[in-house]
Amino acid sequence: MVIHGGIRYQEYPWLGDAIPKWIGVMDFKDMAENLNYNFVKTAHYPNERLIYDLADKYGIVIDEESPSIKNQAFSVEVQEQQMKEMIRRDRNHPSIMLWSMAARPTMRLIQNLL
Repeated sequence: MVIHGGIRYQEYPWLGDAIPKWIGVMDFKDMAENLNYNFVKTAHYPNERLIYDLADKYGIVIDEESPSIKNQAFSVEVQEQQMKEMIRRDRNHPSIMLWSMAARPTMRLIQNLL
């Protein structure tokens, strides 16, 4: 299988994170039909549930990322809780094949997880 895709940020110019559902639908239709994507990584946080429904519909594999970004003052327990909540919420989506812990994890975070 050849992986072809990119990273999707759930934000839009002048709207920020308050994206209407039709933009998410338009994004995934474009990714599937015009760009021939078969893989998308959510950027730095879980996206809204509609995004995973669309990935299931279009057969796009997802790497869902937790909101654990370098230099955040979250404890390991908080980061672990975020992962649990994300996985519980989205575990029934066949398109999600990976759950990422962080975009740029710190060495301390990695050592605490080992």
